Amino acid sequence: MKGHVTLVALLVLASAAASAQPAPIRLTVADAITRGLEHSHRLAEVRAREEGARAAVDSAAAATKPIVGATASYSRTNHVTEFSFPQPNGTRLVVYPDVPDNFISRIAFQWPIYTAGRTDALERAAAAEATAIASDIDIARADLRFEITRAYWAAVTARETLRVLEESTARVESQLRDARQRFDVGLIPPNEVTTLAAQRARERAQLIEAGNLRDAALIDLRRLIGADADAVI
Repeated sequence: MKGHVTLVALLVLASAAASAQPAPIRLTVADAITRGLEHSHRLAEVRAREEGARAAVDSAAAATKPIVGATASYSRTNHVTEFSFPQPNGTRLVVYPDVPDNFISRIAFQWPIYTAGRTDALERAAAAEATAIASDIDIARADLRFEITRAYWAAVTARETLRVLEESTARVESQLRDARQRFDVGLIPPNEVTTLAAQRARERAQLIEAGNLRDAALIDLRRLIGADADAVI
């Protein structure tokens, strides 16, 4: 019973570990380019610059438009004693009245009539900058497509190279085992075993180098398409 429980626990742990592993990502070149264009921080930065340039164009254009402003205010002061003079007709001329409630309103209109071409020059400069940044977006998008395509095929080539070297190393390992067995029974001289051992060492060195190149190519591809560092491609 204890062994059965242990086996069930191991199966549950293995299933949990398998489910925790990220699902592999299957990509074509077009898929990789699409993901890269969607997740590129470089393109996002250029787009933000373009939005800022468009806002500068609107701001420069608004400087040539009329401006109308209206303000109103109210204030209340303490009561004061009126100051007045008597007049010959028996009335009094109030010089300083008691007015505790004070209302103020103001309407202003401003329109630049002559600016010596400054506003037009600012508007043209802002429009030229926005156009240049829009061209930068096209250039950045083309560069990103090229980088993603290069990284994609570099990863494919590195993976295929690794597979070929693994098969070659396995063949050399098999040949070396056969050579050692034939050497043990005296069918071949020791130099043939040594030659195969040296060849196996070279194959292993190339295999390690190919594995490093594949990992580097996959890291570069993950970075360009915005995938997680542990994503399986």
